[in-house]
Amino acid sequence: MAVPKISAKAIGLYFNEGTPEAPEWLMFACSTSDGLSGSTDTVTAATKCDGDWVDSLPTDLSWEFSNSSYAAKTAELSAGMASHDKAFELWSTKEEGMFMLSDNVDPAAADYLRIGMGVITSYSETSDSSDFLQFELTVTGKGAIANIPEA
Repeated sequence: MAVPKISAKAIGLYFNEGTPEAPEWLMFACSTSDGLSGSTDTVTAATKCDGDWVDSLPTDLSWEFSNSSYAAKTAELSAGMASHDKAFELWSTKEEGMFMLSDNVDPAAADYLRIGMGVITSYSETSDSSDFLQFELTVTGKGAIANIPEA
């Protein structure tokens, strides 16, 4: 029997416009790609006891969400959707907030969930003549990222 997979088309990047107690999740509309990148810094320790090999010791953790989307006409977006204008506003005001990468707007019902505080640190828009307006953003995490909703 085949094991059901999580569809990439179901994954979206969300921003909480509400409060932690009463979240109001907005999904960035018309995504073509969403992702999570995590990294661990290391300190290299090389001593006479290690011979020819170095010892890499883990230190700080960091994470980022990425999103690429086609820009949709803001006035025509469905409720619960965030436009390129919202992404631009969050970036230009340096607004920190709760971001979520998930397959469900309800974190408690998600099969895939990554959630944490962050700020948009990179934002770009491109408009090639043979295509439609696109935007990309990077959310840099502030503190820990979780795979379960906060209680």
